[in-house]
Amino acid sequence: MHLLFKRVLLVCLSFSLWSCEETEEEEVTPKTPEATWQEDGRFLYDTRVQTNSHAVSGKLFVMGLNSLTTLAQDKGKDVTTRSILESVRNPTQYKYPVSDDLLAVAFDQSTVVCYPNYWPSIQSGVGIHLPTIDPKFREFDFPLAAQSECMKISPNKVLAIPYQAIDGMKVLLVRLQIQPSTRGLWDEVSITNTQIVQISSNHVYTQFLSFLEDGFYLGNGEATFHLSENGSLQKLRDNGLRGLFTYKQNIYGLFNDGLHQSTDGKSWNLKADISTLNLLSYTSLNDTLLIGTYNDQMFQIRINPTTLSMLELKNEGMKGHKITSLALFNHKVFVTTLSGVFVKEEKDFLSYKEQLL
Repeated sequence: MHLLFKRVLLVCLSFSLWSCEETEEEEVTPKTPEATWQEDGRFLYDTRVQTNSHAVSGKLFVMGLNSLTTLAQDKGKDVTTRSILESVRNPTQYKYPVSDDLLAVAFDQSTVVCYPNYWPSIQSGVGIHLPTIDPKFREFDFPLAAQSECMKISPNKVLAIPYQAIDGMKVLLVRLQIQPSTRGLWDEVSITNTQIVQISSNHVYTQFLSFLEDGFYLGNGEATFHLSENGSLQKLRDNGLRGLFTYKQNIYGLFNDGLHQSTDGKSWNLKADISTLNLLSYTSLNDTLLIGTYNDQMFQIRINPTTLSMLELKNEGMKGHKITSLALFNHKVFVTTLSGVFVKEEKDFLSYKEQLL
């Protein structure tokens, strides 16, 4: 009887242990690790500070303190090239423009240098000395980096440079062209025409500058203007523009008195008066994906006929890094910051934080 009890006890214990193990295995379900932001190893050490980016036809241009890095692919392999720029004035205070073909930086207090994206150098770039063009030039009038690019290059290679002169606020329009160099294997930039446009006789400083299909949009402390590439100036509103973006085939302007909607960029209707919108920098990754950023935070902005919502995206992996730009390239989202470049697959980008009630 005693031996039988032992055998039954061993069987029961074995069954119990097996049952526990089976139960534990059933309760533990393997989970796919959540995608987090990964630091791009091509931007380390003295190249961590990156201030702007621009993606076009199979290439991503990334602007650093004094460099331009080009990311591309050749036969399925990543190719990275980096060019050092001779001099860049206040590279973190201002966001210098990068377009499909060109970039422009302030070389010193009165000179802008425009480079080709393909092998930028002193030999390939062209200098624009503003006091030579306008003897009344006093200083550059650049918007700060959090607001917009400090100058703007149109798709037709017209560069807009805002500045303060003795007789008021002005914009210099510089029409540029790129041609193959006769001295090397790089492209060369040259000037075909310059035009001075008086914006205001008052010394009101520029707070925003951008470009849409039909021209430049400039906002200062007293008004908003539309400036065509040929120099025609039109005053749009007696209120300063602070942001401009497109979303679902509409144009939205963030003015000092709120967010306005437009279909033509000329007439505007008030959409929302939300002061926190002024804190964000805006990037349209496509016509239906609008992102606002502030420090290390990212928000998806959704605008409907009667509502506006802001959904905060997860930023694990890049917390504490101040965002300077976003770009979509090769099915990945690249985020440049003042302390590194971070990457995430496009399919994993829209991952939301829990919304507080």
